[in-house]
Amino acid sequence: FFGVLILSTSPLFLHFGQVPMPDILSLMFLVASLLFATPYTFNHQSNADSSSRSIWKIKSLLLSASFFAMGILAKQSIAPFLLSPAMLLSAQERGRRRILTVILYSVIAILPLLIWISLSVFDNPLYSTNFIEVAKDPNHKGFPQDLFTLNFYLRSFIYISIFGVGFLGFILALYSLPSLFRNKKYDFLLGAVLGCLYLYISTPRLMWREPQYSLIVVFWLSFLASAGLQVLSRKSEYFSGFSKKIFRYSLLLLFIIQLFTVTAGTLDLKASRIPNAPELVEAGKLLPPEAKVIQVSPSYGATPTFLLNRKTVLLQDNSISALDRYVDSGYHYILFWDYTLRSGFSGNRKVIVASEKYPQIFNYCKNKLKSIFIGNGVYLFKMND
Repeated sequence: FFGVLILSTSPLFLHFGQVPMPDILSLMFLVASLLFATPYTFNHQSNADSSSRSIWKIKSLLLSASFFAMGILAKQSIAPFLLSPAMLLSAQERGRRRILTVILYSVIAILPLLIWISLSVFDNPLYSTNFIEVAKDPNHKGFPQDLFTLNFYLRSFIYISIFGVGFLGFILALYSLPSLFRNKKYDFLLGAVLGCLYLYISTPRLMWREPQYSLIVVFWLSFLASAGLQVLSRKSEYFSGFSKKIFRYSLLLLFIIQLFTVTAGTLDLKASRIPNAPELVEAGKLLPPEAKVIQVSPSYGATPTFLLNRKTVLLQDNSISALDRYVDSGYHYILFWDYTLRSGFSGNRKVIVASEKYPQIFNYCKNKLKSIFIGNGVYLFKMND
């Protein structure tokens, strides 16, 4: 319950949870996979006969792995966390049986993605890239150079505490880590910690630029915070007198700080970062319902998809001849839009001018294509069929 409370009050979840994005859908399937893996591990039907336990285990495995498979299909960034539900479901097994259970779970969870890839959907660069390709992008990753800068750790702490689980959740998550190495029941969280480290170290700049990518990390931190609260509650039973008062007042202070940081973080995310949002909405009204739009921006973001209410794809090739491939795939519109990015800890924003990213293509569109909409930092053109 406490972990769900931390997650549901996270500024990132409060802000991006209102938009039907793949990140939210993927996170929902991950929660479902853990939900169906948990009863077998913690309840295990010890009073049932071996046949009933076997049937219950098979049902739990199939449901949990199937939900995780749907989560990967929704967004591949949850793939590094495959071992966590697999280890959770197999926690009651021993030796070779546990290894076989994890392998079977992994096969069921990965098989739909392999089938999807075999259909050559991802061979076309116009479609979504996988998380491995994203991690290779020098604009997104900061490894290993960022690990040797103080700014990396300060920024990470501020983002996790203010926009993520808050100071209370962060402290409890850290407090839970030692117990993970001692209690086998929670060793599945070690896989989650490793997955978070991989995802965060491989693409930290992407997470700072597109905060919704941090939602999966916030989810696991909330899980760890819940485990930390359980450990702390057991130890608090031995407190008495003055120590117990100090403990209660400390929790009260952290709770007040938590409320303040959640409020501040949510208000900051809710602040308008897109000065031309009304123009994007107006441009969307001029598009047919089935229109597909190419967006020109430093990285793919969900803002045009949300405000235009149309399918969008990031322009990845700066050659004019490449536009024909997009047209062949049904993308008949191209959007240039300016927006702002956070610059440093001061909260200042810097404007990203879309027309300056690919000036050759912008000039071509302006001179050769039909203008659908021109507004404040928003240019929408229609390409020939």
